[in-house]
Amino acid sequence: MRHNRSMDGRERETQCDSVDLLTLIARALDQLRAAVDTLESHRPEAGAAHLAATIRQIDRYVDGMDDDPLLRLAPLETTTVRESLRSVRADLNAVVESIASRATRNSAVP
Repeated sequence: MRHNRSMDGRERETQCDSVDLLTLIARALDQLRAAVDTLESHRPEAGAAHLAATIRQIDRYVDGMDDDPLLRLAPLETTTVRESLRSVRADLNAVVESIASRATRNSAVP
């Protein structure tokens, strides 16, 4: 998945080839940096969208990680990498849910 800006400045995802672990990490860091920037500029929904994009990237990687050539070369246990990524995913999901919950509470206040 590749993230590009459309003409109106919004991010959009485009499909690309399979991803190795290092590419996943680099893309996740870019998304997390964008999430922090948008959260700091008081745009929680945009920040949550960046976090959700990171979650989707992790899911796609975990689904195809058995094909990652780097994992075959590196002295990493696939199960350890998978569990670590699932833990990161769970943490990000908790943040997204917290942002959504806060937005719901704020929209209910008259």
